[in-house]
Amino acid sequence: MTEVFRVSVGHLAAFVHRHGDLGRSDNPPVRAFEGLRRQQCHQAAQGTRYRREVRLEGRWEERGVRLLVAGRADGVEIGPHGVVVEEIKTFRGDVSTARQRAGAMHDAQAMLYAAMLLATAAPETGVPRVRVLYLDADAERLERFEHAPTREALAAFFARTCAAYLSWLTAEAAYRTQRDAALEQLSFPMARFRPGQRGLARTVFRTLRDGETLLAEAPTGIGKTLAVLYGSLRVLPRGAFERVLYLTMRGSGRRLALEAARQLREQGVGLRVVELLAREKVCLMPDTPCRADACPYAAGYYDRRRVAMRALLGDEAGAPALLDADRVGAVARAHQVCPAALQHDVARHCDLVVGDVNYAFDPFARQGALVDADDGAAAVLVDEGHHLADRVREMHSAALDVAVLRRLLGEASSAGCSWTRGLRRCIRALRALPDEPTLADCAALLESVDATTRDIAGWLAEAPSGPLILRVQRAFGELLRFTEVAQLARGGEGAAWCPLHEPGSGRLALRCLAAGSRLAALCAPFAGLVVFSATLSPMGRSLEALGLPADTRCLRLPCPFPRERRLVLLVDDIDLRHAARERALPALVTLVMGLVRARPGHHLVFAPSFAYAERLATALGESLPEAEIPLQTPAMDEGARSAFLGAFEVPDGRTRIGCAVSGGIFSEGIDLPDDCLRGVIIAGLPLPAPDIERRAMEVYHGASGFDLVFRQPAMTKVLQAAGRVIRGEQDLGTICLVDRRFAAPAYRQLLPAEWSPRVLRAGAAPAAAEAFWNTWPDAGGIVGRRSSSTRREGALSP
Repeated sequence: MTEVFRVSVGHLAAFVHRHGDLGRSDNPPVRAFEGLRRQQCHQAAQGTRYRREVRLEGRWEERGVRLLVAGRADGVEIGPHGVVVEEIKTFRGDVSTARQRAGAMHDAQAMLYAAMLLATAAPETGVPRVRVLYLDADAERLERFEHAPTREALAAFFARTCAAYLSWLTAEAAYRTQRDAALEQLSFPMARFRPGQRGLARTVFRTLRDGETLLAEAPTGIGKTLAVLYGSLRVLPRGAFERVLYLTMRGSGRRLALEAARQLREQGVGLRVVELLAREKVCLMPDTPCRADACPYAAGYYDRRRVAMRALLGDEAGAPALLDADRVGAVARAHQVCPAALQHDVARHCDLVVGDVNYAFDPFARQGALVDADDGAAAVLVDEGHHLADRVREMHSAALDVAVLRRLLGEASSAGCSWTRGLRRCIRALRALPDEPTLADCAALLESVDATTRDIAGWLAEAPSGPLILRVQRAFGELLRFTEVAQLARGGEGAAWCPLHEPGSGRLALRCLAAGSRLAALCAPFAGLVVFSATLSPMGRSLEALGLPADTRCLRLPCPFPRERRLVLLVDDIDLRHAARERALPALVTLVMGLVRARPGHHLVFAPSFAYAERLATALGESLPEAEIPLQTPAMDEGARSAFLGAFEVPDGRTRIGCAVSGGIFSEGIDLPDDCLRGVIIAGLPLPAPDIERRAMEVYHGASGFDLVFRQPAMTKVLQAAGRVIRGEQDLGTICLVDRRFAAPAYRQLLPAEWSPRVLRAGAAPAAAEAFWNTWPDAGGIVGRRSSSTRREGALSP
């Protein structure tokens, strides 16, 4: 059987022909949009004989491995003196340094394109010449490096490059054959499918098999992560894509995905699974610039990376490990290579990549080699999809703050940096903005920021290592993001961005008001997309917010757990609007005390803000001295979070009332075991703050603005928090919604139909809860034990 691999020209040239250091300490960097803008200007200035972005394809087969090579040549010029294939690069500084660093890779890209053009062109076309064109980012200067290879030389170069890559792929092909055979027979790793899991897995399978998009809402507790992974990995042997990307919003989601991957690997499938983390979380020298002259793990990286990659991936006979951060870090240290770069290089050869959503949706962090079709394509799975629109808007927004710039100016002036004058111009332009600026009003500021980032880039290339360079790099990144977001806003979609300037704040934000148009473009290369969550209803609103096409598959699974094991109360006589919260505090405390005394044990109370959660915790501590009152605070570190959750994970007979925030880290993504949680009380409607950004978004979306910007996000937080208590068929508990606004039709219609809440006054709620618990006389012990049978379900059929 022939194994087929897809590779882009850029990746092939870099893998085979790139050598030397990671990072650079010579030429100042060129930003992506600068290079694209300069390249497009050059292409537009060429004559009618010039064709831009010419797609070319080639193939090479040897030893049962077929390599499909594809890409877009920057330019093909067909003139009276023959054909020229042009590869364009943008540089800043000294072109000879750029040639020395990466010239072999640039030449290889041009040669590969020329070879593919020659193989498909008519005989009379002739042998193309090869040109690598370097465009100065800051001037009209350009440098040409051109030569005229023979037909034989081009064919030999293509064959030699492909053969070098195929020697790497030999072990990959053997591994993939074994993997596909195992995946075809993969059984579901649990004793049985939970209710709804089989339907979710089957729909994911069919969606990705057909290269489509799925929006799936499935109840908390059915095991969405495992079902979605199982359904998607079963499609891998069909060859529609080469990898699955499981993308999350939080670290807890990433850990759940890795645990599900471990369960699947225990079925005898040697899956290659890699965890992608931000550079600062894996860096072996965190206080050192990522440059060859400062970090030994960056120096000579490309000369050592293949050996390190093979150590991680194993050979055709070896069972690859689950490549979490610890494993990657250990191999990187042993081979003296950068772990941050190594995890991304090895991810391209893994079956499952687990990481944050920014790797596919942030224009400044997107990993094209993982999702683009020419590099094998990927099926993309997005967990906690109810957050996706907000995250994409955030990724396409940026801000400048006078206070931050002034601190940077003070440090730069003390160090005698050459770019302080430009930074002062930025501060003056920022202060001069009107109260309600338009993009046109920001032109002078953007020009100053653009010039200053170029000056800082030059300084960074020559600056000695030290604490200052790290701080400047962080500030440089923020300035860079601001400039690039501004380019997006001025590039034809300006209506979706809005400059927001709070008078007297010294801060300007360029906020993306709608994620839909950006998401549509970012999702286009995906081989398939699954967005899933427990809270995506109403589906029409979610489709609108995400910009998904009208033919998107939608799946909504009803809650499969017995209704009689859940009591939902809606208290409609306590007013928890912001202005009334303080007055309502005594009544709320009395209500919570009554619900807890109806069945002592662990309860969670979710408040609309940190301040109110603290007030509530203090009042409960005074009224219930026998209970522990764990409190979520804004700046909890990992240890404090673990301690908070740990208090609720064992039903030890004590009563604990945790006070947390709706929409916070404890209101979603946590799974307390067995019958540890008696009830959840959601105190107040957690509407987003009506700041100038939210108001601008509301205006932008017109008639549906309030629903999209305020009402829907608030109810999503409510449903996520409520999902902490009932997570299995045997779980038992109460949910109490406290706020008169919950009873209004506009909000009540957003509650799940199967809830059927009892609407009552606060004084009647404890008695209703006590009556519910009296119907379950054995609920004093642990009633939620889940099946431990070892029988396995069969493989999922198409």
